[in-house]
Amino acid sequence: MEEEEININVKVEPSLDHQMTTTSENMKTLPWTECSEADAYKRLSIKEQSLDIALDYCEQLINKIEDVFANIKKHSEESAELIWPLEDREEWISQCQDIIKEHKDFNILVGVAGATGSGKTSALNALLGFQELLPTNNEEAATAVQCKVAFNDETRPEYAFRCHVTFQSKEALEIKIRQFFNDLKVRDELQESHRGSLEDEQALRELESVLQPTREMVNIVFGLQDDQVQDLGLEGVLKSNPEALQLLGTVKKFNSSNVDAISKQMKPYMDSTTADHSTSGECFAAWPLIEQVELFIKSDILRNGVVLVDLPGLGDAVESRALVAERSFNQLTATLIVAQATRAADNSTAVDLMSKNQEMAMMMDGKFHKETFCVCLSQIDQIDRKAALRKPDAKANLDLQNLLKEEESHKFTLKTKLQERKRRKKLMKKLRMAMRKPRKSGKEIAAKAVMYKLKGEKRGQKLVLAKICQQITSSKRNLIEADGKITFTCIRARNQYLRDRIGLDFKKRQARLDAKTGTRESAYDGQVAVCPTSARAFWNCKSTIKRVTGFPSEEYTGIPGLASWIRSATIPKREEHVDELLSRLQAQFNIIQLWSEDRSKLSDLLVTKDSFEKDVLADVLKTTEHNLSVYWSQLATKVTELNPFHNEEEVLSDCPELCRKTVIGWAYRKPDNKASNDKLHWTTYHASLSRLGGKFVSKSKGILQEYNWMQDISRILYDVIVKDWDQSFNKDVPFLINDARPMIDTIWDGFIENLNSSIEETEPRLLSYFMNEKHRLDTIKRNTKIKVKAALRHVTERASQSHPLILGKIQLGWQEAFQAALGIRGQSSIHSTMVYDTDSVIGNGSYTARQQLLLCFAADQSGKVFIAAYKDLEHRLKDNFNQLPKELDTISQFVVRELRRIVGLSLDKVLKPTSDLALKLEVVAEEKKRLQLCVQTAPLKWTLESGFLSPGNCEIDSKTEQGLPEEYRHSQTELERLEDDDGESDSESHTDAYSDDSSSDDDDDDADPGVALRDDDGEDMKMEY
Repeated sequence: MEEEEININVKVEPSLDHQMTTTSENMKTLPWTECSEADAYKRLSIKEQSLDIALDYCEQLINKIEDVFANIKKHSEESAELIWPLEDREEWISQCQDIIKEHKDFNILVGVAGATGSGKTSALNALLGFQELLPTNNEEAATAVQCKVAFNDETRPEYAFRCHVTFQSKEALEIKIRQFFNDLKVRDELQESHRGSLEDEQALRELESVLQPTREMVNIVFGLQDDQVQDLGLEGVLKSNPEALQLLGTVKKFNSSNVDAISKQMKPYMDSTTADHSTSGECFAAWPLIEQVELFIKSDILRNGVVLVDLPGLGDAVESRALVAERSFNQLTATLIVAQATRAADNSTAVDLMSKNQEMAMMMDGKFHKETFCVCLSQIDQIDRKAALRKPDAKANLDLQNLLKEEESHKFTLKTKLQERKRRKKLMKKLRMAMRKPRKSGKEIAAKAVMYKLKGEKRGQKLVLAKICQQITSSKRNLIEADGKITFTCIRARNQYLRDRIGLDFKKRQARLDAKTGTRESAYDGQVAVCPTSARAFWNCKSTIKRVTGFPSEEYTGIPGLASWIRSATIPKREEHVDELLSRLQAQFNIIQLWSEDRSKLSDLLVTKDSFEKDVLADVLKTTEHNLSVYWSQLATKVTELNPFHNEEEVLSDCPELCRKTVIGWAYRKPDNKASNDKLHWTTYHASLSRLGGKFVSKSKGILQEYNWMQDISRILYDVIVKDWDQSFNKDVPFLINDARPMIDTIWDGFIENLNSSIEETEPRLLSYFMNEKHRLDTIKRNTKIKVKAALRHVTERASQSHPLILGKIQLGWQEAFQAALGIRGQSSIHSTMVYDTDSVIGNGSYTARQQLLLCFAADQSGKVFIAAYKDLEHRLKDNFNQLPKELDTISQFVVRELRRIVGLSLDKVLKPTSDLALKLEVVAEEKKRLQLCVQTAPLKWTLESGFLSPGNCEIDSKTEQGLPEEYRHSQTELERLEDDDGESDSESHTDAYSDDSSSDDDDDDADPGVALRDDDGEDMKMEY
């Protein structure tokens, strides 16, 4: 899709003759440092454009500096060292390159998830602006692979579209096939013990549905059936297709200059298309082996680091694919759930598409709110108008009823005009026949008079007929517009119903978080972002012929609004990134600018550069570093005190009993539904056991049912820690930057005061020079604050990476119990030693014993598992907190280094060199001057161009509204405009028409095709609109 354009008009070409003092003044007041009160979209736009300008000039500077010094070194390396010491030069270039790389590598992941067939991929294609980019024709395969779509910064035409296909590892494939062997074994056991009961038959069917995805993969890739797989074993299966084996663990890369070509190249890796993936010429479908596809294209929605992640279908029956979606959720900045509008009203709400663990993870990370979570209602164009109008709400809607009356009026008018046209055509036919009738000779004058009269009547009828035709066209348009308004009103009503329903469910879920966390932030207001969309209508709006009824323009399709939500959800992280890089770039430009300036030298000074740095600067920096160190210690202590883990016994006291109740629920198909007593078949129970309580999806009567025992147990621990966790890491720790900023200001003021005082005591004439460098020193202070904020953010991010490990730790604690339960082959009493009779008995006997074992483990041993998981997470948090002092010490080193650089360069500008050094510098003066003129250009241009990016001087389109328009406004298609122009031409031609050519009039246009009316004869007349 086309995102809002940002147009920049720079009206003044910056002059290179400006004095650098002017540039220095301008650098103090760059617009992006003064636009904090502007609208978020405009503010960020100014900053991002300013960053692009700066990075461009920065790259030009690096290239220029490297080229110039390469030439200088050819003549004299000593000259190069005198102009700009190699160590200083390389550090400047290295820091610039780090900034460029950080910006290039920066990305914000926005996950797009949804059930298979939800219209997710079609919505993605519409957002990206390429209708057939991602495959939508294969329901199973098209959702099988995680696909990341990022902005392509390549400028070479042949690389306009790039694609990287990553194949899964051999180890991952081996795990999948081993599980397949285990499931086959259980199926064979069930078939042997099949007693003909409906329960056994249902269990067998469920097991077959579980086997099917891996069976399909083995069949597609290796061409093997079940019996062949069991005969060959793991190694035999892998060796049966050496070409496929060679693909594992590799990455394939493609590129093309056009979208159709790259889509064709990607197709064999994203759907069931067979292709030759090696040099052997043997074709097979490779999509089951794909781990991830990365696509790089130029699309406005992807600018500034936004990456759309097309996740595998939620609730996917293929566990490996579903696990990809699970892992990705923890890395997402924002989440978009796509749900079909036609199904959202009948099935569970769209929020239910997330697992409870995903929901809890978002709660732990502070992302379960409208600013980072959105439900996209897809395919809203699919609506049954008649059914919608029969609903009580529609009948009670006065506006809608008035529209229906208006439509009936237009139908009546159209019918009347069609009948009138038919009558006029019959009259025209009679006139033509009368004009062709032969006249008697001798009455020539009378015949001419009659003919003249007939021609006049015919001309009059033509004019009337032309007018009636125009009225018919107008009536058709009115009818089309009325139908559009009615359809739009029905769609809007359904959208509101779904929005209310989803919002109510979301409010309940968020209320649970509110009860656990006590949060009262504006983002947690119980509302959820809902964006209704229609990809089909979006593409039809680009057609010049016909649009989908109810969607007169792109804004009504919801795609622009959805794009706006995505861009809005990424603003905080984008702005944080841009602020940091802009400040660092300004510091770099300060250095190069200061180096390039020529100032008058002071003579007869009492200090040299070495003595100043040793006797003055060293003590001031030491004091500043000490003051920072003291505060860093205080800050780290405050962060450590925010550790949410305390009162272990009190926090975990209820966990074993909750665990026991949860384990009881494992024996039922719907463990959360206390009113359901439908028990699991032993095979389903065994399948969960064989996965050590991990994710298992069964399919019964076409309905997917997910079981994840370890998530059930993990959620018990999450529930008791989420309140304190959320308060600490999502609120209190980030908030400490508000305490840090004034403290840094105080330390900085102390540094400036100590420096000025020491200068005044040592050499007062230097004081005015250093006072003029305050804006450059303030840039270092601003960077210091940004780095402290980043250090606090890293504490939160590391914590976010720690809590997902709870599940693995708990699963490890339960592993012995699961393996012992799997070892039960007959009825036996439960022993604490977990030793069982191994008589070969399968079915309900072992099933009951296994349940008893897990219940005993939950009651007697789960407390230890919870304590181990709790302590493990506590230990990880301790390591997390211990990293903060090191990071803060690094900031101190940065401050000292940057202050020394600025002060040292300032001294070089005002202190006269020794006579020996002066002679050497005189030799390279011209070369240095030429380089100074080159490097002065970039800071100057950045300053001047950035000056035209303020909200008052920048033409930026206003942000697109995220909701659909409230009122329906018909918009003509290109075809309708052409028809209107043609109608005017016809009217003029009819006015001047005197032709008697009867062939110009058709004899029967009785029924206008496409009008849903009946003519005078009762014949149906169909009208499409």
